This record gives sequence, C-alpha cells and structure tokens, in this order.
Amino acid sequence: MSARYIDLKFAALEENVAISARLVNSTTAAQRWKMVLTHGPYRRPAITALGIGIFQQLCGFNTLSEHGCNAHKFRMSGLTIHSNSVLLGDHLLYGWVR
Repeated sequence: MSARYIDLKFAALEENVAISARLVNSTTAAQRWKMVLTHGPYRRPAITALGIGIFQQLCGFNTLSEHGCNAHKFRMSGLTIHSNSVLLGDHLLYGWVR
C-alpha cells in the first residue's frame, strides 16, 4: 500500500467521524432512533440487524440451556406432540418476555 492510499483512507475516516459528531451534536437520541427506524436507507438494515439479534437469542444456546430441561419435563409428562410444542412455545415466549 502506498502512503497516498493510506492518507486517503485516513482522510475519509476523519470526514466520517466529523459527520457523525455533527449529527450527534445536532440531534437528540430519540431523533436519531426515529431516523434509523423510519428513514428508508437506514430502516431495512436496522430491522435486519435487530431481527437477527432477537432471532439469535430465541434459538441460540441460551434458549437450550435455560429452557431445555423444561422441554424434557413436557415430554416426560405424556402430552401429545402438538400440545408439547404449544406448551414449549408458550414457555419460551414467556421466558423471552420476562
């Protein structure tokens, strides 16, 4: 990499930091969140990132480690597969909302 290329990269970074600082100083946190969630170019990536984070928490190892023992209890209680799934889903939803 040439020195010119590195200088251009640093100039771009400094410009982005300056733009971000101006935005932070000129708006409130609520205005920035509203912009992220309602403004077209930001809305889709924000919803995607939030959705992936939520989905990861609901189906990841945390769910298995916290609720796996309850799934075993439901299975051992003699309930049908359908009622077992409904109870497990209800329990997982309650654990997530809690």
